[in-house]
Amino acid sequence: MWAIILLANYIAVAQPWFSLEMAPDGTAVQLGRYDGFTTYSFLSPLFLVVLAALFASAFLGGLGRKVAGILALVAAGLGAVLLAPRIIGADISGLATQIEQLTGIAATHGIDDLTIVVLPWAWISLASLALLVAIEVTFLLTERRWPKKVAKSDRYQTGQTAKDENDTIGLWDSQR
Repeated sequence: MWAIILLANYIAVAQPWFSLEMAPDGTAVQLGRYDGFTTYSFLSPLFLVVLAALFASAFLGGLGRKVAGILALVAAGLGAVLLAPRIIGADISGLATQIEQLTGIAATHGIDDLTIVVLPWAWISLASLALLVAIEVTFLLTERRWPKKVAKSDRYQTGQTAKDENDTIGLWDSQR
């Protein structure tokens, strides 16, 4: 489930989040549409940390799995905390260079008739990030009850019967 929600986050963040429009002569002109990765550069490394933690938790057990889950939870939680006020406030400060190139006017001098439209994908991304945090909390609460991994050497010892010792491979294994 964790992987599916993470994939949904990647897809949602790659969609257009903001539309920049100007009305220089009364007619609205769309200057550009920008996705979450372009607007907020911290999202890509954040998702890579969560993906690495997901990968690590698939192969680790016990304390290692818990540490990977906590790392993913901290990364996703931090991302949600950083992202929510920026989406709510339509903060596009990360697009200053693009705005300057689009309008030919320095963005720092102020563009009075620039309209920022927050598109639905921004809200969907924020909701999917909140869902990712919920999945990671559930993971941390339930991972303790998962079955323990059995080492390969233990599997051979517990699954060995008298019949296995009589064949050549079983005899060879018992002598190791």
